[in-house]
Amino acid sequence: MFRAIVPAFAALSLAWPASAEDIAVCDLSMNYCLPLIACIAPTGEVLRGVSFGRNSGTLSAQSADGLRCSGAWSAGFEGVGAAEFTCSDGRSGRSATIYFEPKTGTNVGKIILADGTKAEFWVGDNLGRYFRELSPEQVQAVGCAMDELLRR
Repeated sequence: MFRAIVPAFAALSLAWPASAEDIAVCDLSMNYCLPLIACIAPTGEVLRGVSFGRNSGTLSAQSADGLRCSGAWSAGFEGVGAAEFTCSDGRSGRSATIYFEPKTGTNVGKIILADGTKAEFWVGDNLGRYFRELSPEQVQAVGCAMDELLRR
């Protein structure tokens, strides 16, 4: 599955796609644009950005400290999606969607950086509601500060 997105990923590494900061409105009418949040729990880094496309597309995210990551993703069987990305500090990784939460329309997934660091991501048009409705146990398991995830 990852081999299918490598050509698109290689082209993306030449230029940064638009990020959430560059887009006034991100909605489904804009090439199926959806907000994206990622949490690298061991470092506490939270990245915010966008994902474009319906069955495949691009992603871009940035941390408050200026770390920028971009890549490409594609959907597979049974709603499972996979992505490859690279970041401005040289880190890279892969991710996979592991769960779709239908009430808020949120895709939830896991990230593995090339150095083995694990992280999480969420993509959807109602992320605030998704995070507000987590149980206390789920909040504890996230690994990044909830106020940081809810910040706009």
